[in-house]
Amino acid sequence: MSKNLSEEKAEDTSENNDLTLLDAFIMLSGAQSKVLSLMMEGKTNSEIATLLRISKKTVANHITEIGKKLNLQGCGKVRGWLKHIMKQNGANS
Repeated sequence: MSKNLSEEKAEDTSENNDLTLLDAFIMLSGAQSKVLSLMMEGKTNSEIATLLRISKKTVANHITEIGKKLNLQGCGKVRGWLKHIMKQNGANS
C-alpha cells in the first residue's frame, strides 16, 4: 500500500532530525514550549490561540520560530516531526 504525500513528508522530516522532545523543549522559549505541548495534545492553531489567549497569528509565529529552532521549516513539518516522535515513543496521536 502506498503512503500519501503528507505521510512521506512527515517521515522525511523525522529522518532528517534526530532531536528528542527533551532537546526541543530545552531549545524553546516558555511560550513556544506551551504551544508545542498543546500541539502534542492534538490541538489546532485556533484551539491553541483560545487556550493561551493569544491570536492565531501569534500561534503561527510561535510555530514558525519552533520550526527554525528545530531546523524544520513550516507548520506541517513541525507537526510531522512531532507526530513521528510521539509515535516513536508509543504515544497515540
